[in-house]
Amino acid sequence: MQPQQFVESYSVVSFLQDLAVQRNESIIAGVAEKHDTAFQNNALAVNPYGQILLRYQKQRCFTYAGEQEVYQAGKQAGIVEVAGVKTALFVCYDLRFPELFRAPAQQIEMMVVLANWPQERQAHWSALLQARAIENQCFVIGVNRIGEDGNGLHYAGGSMVINPDGVVITKLANESIAQVIIDLDEVAQQRQKFDFLADY
Repeated sequence: MQPQQFVESYSVVSFLQDLAVQRNESIIAGVAEKHDTAFQNNALAVNPYGQILLRYQKQRCFTYAGEQEVYQAGKQAGIVEVAGVKTALFVCYDLRFPELFRAPAQQIEMMVVLANWPQERQAHWSALLQARAIENQCFVIGVNRIGEDGNGLHYAGGSMVINPDGVVITKLANESIAQVIIDLDEVAQQRQKFDFLADY
């Protein structure tokens, strides 16, 4: 875990900003950044003009791998409107803490989780993403890496889009791109039909 290699070798943030402008699209991506003296594991939301709309700082460091010794944890939810969709951003290990997702649930329509989730815990990845969609009655997009890292861990992807009823509507097994059309009315309909968020 050496974030300095990524933040000092070239500007990932500038690359994402340029790419958003070139493609005329919003981009959500994970980056290791250094602010003051601390490294952060962040998710950025960049609009088609290259402006950073949100810099979400991962709230739960993965202590199993000693992440807390390298990264500074964030303290608040990250909510942003991306292409007209009210969205909450999360990073990897955050997924195991349902209370982090419940906090912004009534303010958003979609949640995006960016992750380095290893193959050996792939079943957890799928189940937790579906649980977060069901619990919060919103769309959930989980984006996972693929390949191997320098520690011999294998990542099998499994990026997916889940509807507010917990149904997987798109799942990717390989390195690929999916174009998915979502109907935001499904969020309102699901919450109106079974409004348990109001009892929270």
